[in-house]
Amino acid sequence: MPFDLNGRELMSWGKSGSRENHFEDYQKECVLEQPIMVDQAMGYSSVEASVVVPCYNEEDTIGYCLEALIDQDCDFPYEIIVVDDGSTDRTVEYAVAFLEKAALGGVSLRVVKAGKGGPARARNIGLRHSRGKYVIFVDADCEANSNWISIMVKEASKECVVGVGGPYMTKNSMSKVADYVSLELEYRHLRMMSNRVDFVRSANACFHKDVLMEIGGFDEDFTSANAEDSDLCFKILRRGYRLNFSAKAWVRHRHPSTIRHYLRQQFSRGVWRVLLYLKNPEWMKGDSYAGLETLAQPAVLLATFLGTALTTMLNLTLAAPLIFFMGLVTLIALNSKFLVWIFKVRRSISFLALCLCMLLLRSFAWTFGGVLGAVKFFPRVFMKWWS
Repeated sequence: MPFDLNGRELMSWGKSGSRENHFEDYQKECVLEQPIMVDQAMGYSSVEASVVVPCYNEEDTIGYCLEALIDQDCDFPYEIIVVDDGSTDRTVEYAVAFLEKAALGGVSLRVVKAGKGGPARARNIGLRHSRGKYVIFVDADCEANSNWISIMVKEASKECVVGVGGPYMTKNSMSKVADYVSLELEYRHLRMMSNRVDFVRSANACFHKDVLMEIGGFDEDFTSANAEDSDLCFKILRRGYRLNFSAKAWVRHRHPSTIRHYLRQQFSRGVWRVLLYLKNPEWMKGDSYAGLETLAQPAVLLATFLGTALTTMLNLTLAAPLIFFMGLVTLIALNSKFLVWIFKVRRSISFLALCLCMLLLRSFAWTFGGVLGAVKFFPRVFMKWWS
């Protein structure tokens, strides 16, 4: 029997049990729990909600995340399931250190150690271990507000609603880059305030467990933290279910604070969007989070590159710079509403110039990522179709 950081015996550290529905068997998992299950000690026969926290190398943030989840103002029993996706730092050790505090707070906490497989797989593992009627997902670098769980369950329990998402508040707003990312997200969330939406981000979302099991959970082909939540939402909507957005269900999040970090993230977005639309071609028109004006930008930039290269090879010296200039003008036009909104919010020409540069660099990152995604995923999907 293994022991926690204070030398006490843990309840279990063993192989996973039988699978539900048609999920594949996972590799060996290690589950760390309180010595006495909290819901049993508190007289709970079941939990209403299960909060799943997938994490990979989050030793700097997991403590803040769990602190916020344990200190919830909630009048029904809930559990927290941390799923470690093969971290190589001290994430698991820091999560285990909260077992005692969770128990004292009347919250059931489990830490599941799993091999590296990506966030979609980690969330599916958390789903399989969950016991609540509602499964709530939050990332390890997020801090939930004190009523977050209660708000999520209340919104998800409304008639015809099977899933709910919420917005992000910026944790590191002192960074200009993070401030820009925050405004970009806020602008997108403003378009989702009509309640009914077609997308919620899995870093801050709640779903009915039976619906997640019905659709088979997250698609584990998405091995990076990109587009797996869009794919999940599209599968839910395809079944005729409804998703809502609640501005009250907010979490604080640490956005990328450097241009390099931001562009690497956006490049990865471009790669995995290709797989998303190969699997869901009907959604290439855009959704309530990423509209057509957003998705058109990589196509515009790619056409600009190809047109400029072609006219250059044909020695059409005047046409090449004209095509490049028209491409940049088109990109700015596609982002014009966002840029006007930013200026109204910040009233700063210098910050507006920074945002314009960030938008153009983002389009470049999306485009190059999309090209790599096409090279990476088109052959794979074609072979699957062919077979």
